[in-house]
Amino acid sequence: MASFRTSGITFTTASGTKTVVLTPAAGDLPVIVCANTGQNGAPGISDNNTNGASGNYSLITSARKNASADLMQIYVRNTLITNTNSTTFTMTPGTTTGGGLCVLMISGMPRMGANAVRGSGASANQSAATPTVSWGQAALTGNLVLGAVFNATTTAATMTPPSGWSERHDVGYSTPTTGLEVATDDSGETRLTIPWGSASASAYCAMIVEMDTTTPTMPPQTLSVPMRANG
Repeated sequence: MASFRTSGITFTTASGTKTVVLTPAAGDLPVIVCANTGQNGAPGISDNNTNGASGNYSLITSARKNASADLMQIYVRNTLITNTNSTTFTMTPGTTTGGGLCVLMISGMPRMGANAVRGSGASANQSAATPTVSWGQAALTGNLVLGAVFNATTTAATMTPPSGWSERHDVGYSTPTTGLEVATDDSGETRLTIPWGSASASAYCAMIVEMDTTTPTMPPQTLSVPMRANG
């Protein structure tokens, strides 16, 4: 069964590129939540781990808490990590008014990249209220789920995660007033609509992702039979 192992976050009012440094375990699958104010385009996401297709990530979902800026996105690495050296995870969004990235290390995942996600949902451009996100199908009870709220509350998002979930980070900065909360649940979530445990005091966007922990099936093998010559 997949489980949250560790995480790291950088989230400040400084413009532009941000990094997080973590030491992965063999088999970790990094999931990255990035959120930036004053951002008009998708950031670049990479890492310097040297195994396989290092640094390649798939975009899973995105949402804005402002119709023209303030973008949050979730990415999943396209390969598992096998090199356990200290790794720098980098987000390059260009010019911003602040933001950063949260790197979540998930262990026990049999799938990678977009194939590692069974479902996702997002709620964008919402006024102050309790964040609520829906998806088209209930999560499988054994699947890990994660979510984030990006709002306009200073110092920290000051959110309570959904019932049964564990808060991993609740951070923020004051210029402009901005908060980010990230939470996870290793298993047991089956609701079609996920409400947070408290109201956001400011405009927000929110998103949830279900990681698919089912074992991939192998495609059927086609037996190649050589043709016999006539005669």
